[in-house]
Amino acid sequence: MNETQAKLDKKVGTKERQILKPAKVKVVGVRLDPKTTKKNKETEIAVLICKHPEREEPIEIGKVKLVKGNTVKVSGLWYDEDDDGFIQKGSAIAELLSFYSVENLKALEGKEIDTAKESDSSNYLVIKCY
Repeated sequence: MNETQAKLDKKVGTKERQILKPAKVKVVGVRLDPKTTKKNKETEIAVLICKHPEREEPIEIGKVKLVKGNTVKVSGLWYDEDDDGFIQKGSAIAELLSFYSVENLKALEGKEIDTAKESDSSNYLVIKCY
């Protein structure tokens, strides 16, 4: 039996998925993953690899929660450069770097950062930038 067929034959397990609470996490790594936007443009998204106090394995976070005007907004960490080849000012990555007082993504490694729930209806964690 091949691997795909074996997966099609699996039954539902009995263990609940572990839901992590928002907490301070330590950034242990950063990487850029290739992504395709809704407009079929090839780009990259930054992913922070973090150590959460409630879990042995690292977690990966690619979104931030920030305040724009009077609105709390969740945004992906889309990598975008300006005409001079620097990270685009005003982007979610730029807001993240500014909030944690670092100059580049690599400088986040070793930092402790806060997380928040993505929304009331979601159990996913995002980086808190407010």
